[in-house]
Amino acid sequence: MNPANDSALKTLWERTLGPEFPLDGGDGRESVGRGTELGRGGMGVVHRELQDRLERNVAVKRIRPDRSDDPRMIERFLAEARINGMLDHPNVVPVHELHDDEEGRPVLVMKLVEGRTWAEILDESRDDPARRMAALDRHLEILLDVCNGVAFAHARQIIHRDLKPANVMVGEFGEVLVMDWGLGIDVSPDRTAPPPIPHVSSITEPMGSPAYMAPELARADGTKITTRSDIYLLGATLHEILTGRPPHVAETRWKAIMAADNGKIPAYDAAVPAELAAIARHAMARDAADRPATVLDFADAIRAFREHRASLKLSQSANEALAQAEAHSPERYGQLSEAIEGHRQALVLWPENPEAGPGLRAARLARAQAALEARDLELAAEELRSLEGSDAESERLGRDLRVARKATARARLKARLLTWSIAALLLTMAAGLFLVNQSRGREVAARLAEKKSSASTAYAAGQLAARSGRWDEALTRYETALAQGHEDP
Repeated sequence: MNPANDSALKTLWERTLGPEFPLDGGDGRESVGRGTELGRGGMGVVHRELQDRLERNVAVKRIRPDRSDDPRMIERFLAEARINGMLDHPNVVPVHELHDDEEGRPVLVMKLVEGRTWAEILDESRDDPARRMAALDRHLEILLDVCNGVAFAHARQIIHRDLKPANVMVGEFGEVLVMDWGLGIDVSPDRTAPPPIPHVSSITEPMGSPAYMAPELARADGTKITTRSDIYLLGATLHEILTGRPPHVAETRWKAIMAADNGKIPAYDAAVPAELAAIARHAMARDAADRPATVLDFADAIRAFREHRASLKLSQSANEALAQAEAHSPERYGQLSEAIEGHRQALVLWPENPEAGPGLRAARLARAQAALEARDLELAAEELRSLEGSDAESERLGRDLRVARKATARARLKARLLTWSIAALLLTMAAGLFLVNQSRGREVAARLAEKKSSASTAYAAGQLAARSGRWDEALTRYETALAQGHEDP
């Protein structure tokens, strides 16, 4: 810190704020340089009124009575009206009419937005990290809508200078409108905006909300204020979405101004997605040249995160499955398979997912360990082969796998030798049975031959007895032959 610079900065802000806004009051969130905010406006008073001829309610903004004769206030009021008129976009509050009242004072007639400020919606989860993360998608949608409106303004060389949730209305049906363009300025090189819209080169006083503002806004350095100053404010708004607080909120306005000038960003806790925290830090880089080049680049990074978030959710579920995979549990294999498949799908959705690669490796190592314990060595080998590179755990599992394979090989060899021994024994027994059966066959054949020969002999003797007339003998011989298997003639 440079004391001389700090003293100059303090003098600059004291001159801008005046006694109405002491530097030792407030916390830096409120807009300064506008006057007291009343209703929905900053420099003026906003009333809900009925437009008779069209029979519709409108928002009517007038300069505060105590400042209605201030030429500078009138000029800024008209500049805001002109800017709103230039920005015909769904995410910028529409202007219906600008006219003078009976006393010649300007009156701005705008669309009446029925709803709440984004700040009021954020208040619901400001002190509850779990609710903040649960509502993250919705708030990112709102932020992207704000980016659309701001990008449209930047395309017309207009910057807002006071972007924050309090200056965004969210309608009853989800419409998102950027409000309060009273600090808007022209940043074109050739001053293309119509008067009385101020040009950045005329900026000499700091205006905006210190709790959100970029260092160049805190210094009112017109030579450095660009569209990237708005990008800083969008990053500060993202910071508030993630943490519940603006980046430079402090005990007093002066401390908030000093924090904005320093450009230091508070750390994010572990619950904040790392990718989204990096996007916020990038947008809030102290040097404007280090921030995203355009609002669309900032918005694209958020959209990419939202796509990546599906991948991160898969990784989270996969890590939970891995943590639940207890040793010796019957569900262990299924849980490990779920973890592996979850991380694989996460990498398909987002190859650069910082959690999926290490998670997939851890899950494969765990399944390799489980497979080793179950003696499923092929599965263990498959998991180890799928790993890229080696570490202490994979090397240990590799050694265990080699030991298990050797033990399995020895067991298989023993089993094979036992099989061979049994086979040899069975072969020997079969050969013995064959020889026994062969011997028995010859004996039976001999007996059959002998029996057949005896039957033939008896038959021949019967024929001889019949020719000699010895009929009783012949009948006996025939019966004997038939009994011994001789064919009946």
